[in-house]
Amino acid sequence: MPEALWELRDVTLGTRICHVTGTLPKGKAVALVGPSGAGKSTLLKLLVRLMEPTSGEIRYKGKPLSAWDPLSLRREAVLVPQRAVAFPGTVAENLCLGRVGRKEPCPPEAWATMLEDLGLPRSYGERDARQLSGGELARVALGRALLLRPRVLLLDEVTAGLDTATVKAVGRRVKDFIREGEGLLFAAHDLHLVADWADEVWVLDRGRLVEETEVQAFFHRPSSSTSQALLRAWGGSQGRDRF
Repeated sequence: MPEALWELRDVTLGTRICHVTGTLPKGKAVALVGPSGAGKSTLLKLLVRLMEPTSGEIRYKGKPLSAWDPLSLRREAVLVPQRAVAFPGTVAENLCLGRVGRKEPCPPEAWATMLEDLGLPRSYGERDARQLSGGELARVALGRALLLRPRVLLLDEVTAGLDTATVKAVGRRVKDFIREGEGLLFAAHDLHLVADWADEVWVLDRGRLVEETEVQAFFHRPSSSTSQALLRAWGGSQGRDRF
């Protein structure tokens, strides 16, 4: 069996997360899918201690999550939230924000290359970050996370609202991380992304984990009514055709 990154045992947070038990493996890309309000964003926040469960236990790399210093945890497991925040300053300063005070600085070539990798021109580095569109800001937030060189990346709907070409650019960079990092966990409504990025799928519904499966089985042999409904609503064959 693959080594575990996170282990969840009967984890509950009010009515938002209900008795979730499962293992998120090391070295895999795991998609969180489910209807709006299913608990995907809440679960991501629980995994990096931005929220705390009311009952149950979460372990990270074999150690209780409560024993991890939150800052140390978030340095190696970085969450890119659904609503990216622009900090005062230029785009380049926003990209390098997490590297301030580290032994390894953020050279101009690093942030400039990151912009290009995410489909933005180098000239954006001198722009006021607060003037960016939502889609541009989402890419800057992802770039900032990648420049931190985390071991694990958690993404919350980072491609929402992006056009097809931009999603492909983001996908190339994310796939590079999948090959190099220790794990990827991402929440997505777009099942094309699930087909393209994921090795495994967690299906959430009303705070409960209703299915935990390999990506091929999710598309070809969905066992939960929630998965079946998601696939019917999607109505696409492209994900199935990948396998």
